[in-house]
Amino acid sequence: MGELGQLLREARERKGVSLAEVEEATKIRQKYLIALEEGDYEKLPPGVYVRGFLRALAAYLGLDAQELIALYGQEVPHEAIPSPTPFLSQPLTRTPLVTPDLLVGIVLFLAVGVLGAWVFREYILPLAQVTPTPTPTSPAETSTSGSAALTVEAPVEPPTAQASVEPPTPEPTAEATATSPPPTSIATPIPPPTTTPPPTPTSPLTQTPAPQGITLQVEVTQRSWLRIVVDGQTAFEGVLDRGATRTWRGREEIVMRCGNAGGVTVTVNGQPQGVLGDPGEVVVRGWRLVEGRVVVTTPERPTP
Repeated sequence: MGELGQLLREARERKGVSLAEVEEATKIRQKYLIALEEGDYEKLPPGVYVRGFLRALAAYLGLDAQELIALYGQEVPHEAIPSPTPFLSQPLTRTPLVTPDLLVGIVLFLAVGVLGAWVFREYILPLAQVTPTPTPTSPAETSTSGSAALTVEAPVEPPTAQASVEPPTPEPTAEATATSPPPTSIATPIPPPTTTPPPTPTSPLTQTPAPQGITLQVEVTQRSWLRIVVDGQTAFEGVLDRGATRTWRGREEIVMRCGNAGGVTVTVNGQPQGVLGDPGEVVVRGWRLVEGRVVVTTPERPTP
């Protein structure tokens, strides 16, 4: 045990504290405290840390820090004077800024960037530029003479005929004579009002010049079975799914039989006709060109 260790132990015992209490107060581990008191400096960290330990112990135990550091320098002389740094016999070689590994990394990075740009241009960009195909509409065909296109309007129900009441015809009253008794008023019966029956509605005819045929466009909103007869020939018979749109053109007549009238929207010569009935209802509807006008017909009555 050196003089430094003896001085530290006497100060600790004089204060009446244990190594554990010194460790808790100074935050210096017990193994370093024991090494300082026993002079076992090989178990201590470098001198700069030991001098820090001595300052903390001096403040806690009431000792002179400079005295403790001087004793430590006497007992450990190699810590007082640091050894000079030897000069290098050969000049230092400068490490190149660009190494082969760095070059390989740059080449790989550029290759990945070029490959990604090519994939984006060839595969991703064309998909992003694809626009949905608009639903084709069938415009009304115009006549060669430059006349306006035929427009088919939905039938309008005629207003209910109002009862016409004819006023009763007054009858002449008998003239009174001098010898006759006073005239007696005779009540004339009022005839009951006569109701004019409403005219039978007929299929409306368009007021525009004759078209060059009939164009039927069908848009399916619910799955439905259809049969389309164009100018006497069956043009289509089958089931169309929701979202399907089909168009047929005829010269004289188009007849459509629909198994789900509420799921099919009809347009004739560009004029929307709406749905032909209720969902699940079987409806037969025809459109015929008569004297230059399109007439809506019902060729047959479907069986329920």
